[in-house]
Amino acid sequence: MSEEIMEQGTVPEVEMNPHANVTQNPVVVSVEDLVGSIGDGNLARGGKELADLMSQKVDAALEAEKVAIANQVFNGVEEEESEEISDTEEEEVADEELDVTEEEIEAELDSIFAEDEVEDTE
Repeated sequence: MSEEIMEQGTVPEVEMNPHANVTQNPVVVSVEDLVGSIGDGNLARGGKELADLMSQKVDAALEAEKVAIANQVFNGVEEEESEEISDTEEEEVADEELDVTEEEIEAELDSIFAEDEVEDTE
């Protein structure tokens, strides 16, 4: 077909467009970028970065699932069983990781608010 095109003296539109065959590198957004934008008060940029970051996470998870399904279908790999964690189990793990009692949190908050009140009166 390209010989016919050359004989006619025309070039397909795709080949004429210099941007048609150019691949774009994906924009990678880090959590640090997101926090920096929010810290700077640029919420519009922060919102876009959050959307980009979530899109990256979803794309990565989707790609991993595609690979797992392809392995099951074409390579006979058995499906891995995932452990579902209930909300109460998740809270228990979070509490264990914190290793801080509610009383300690309350005391720290009270001391912070007391410091703020002292600064306001000065």
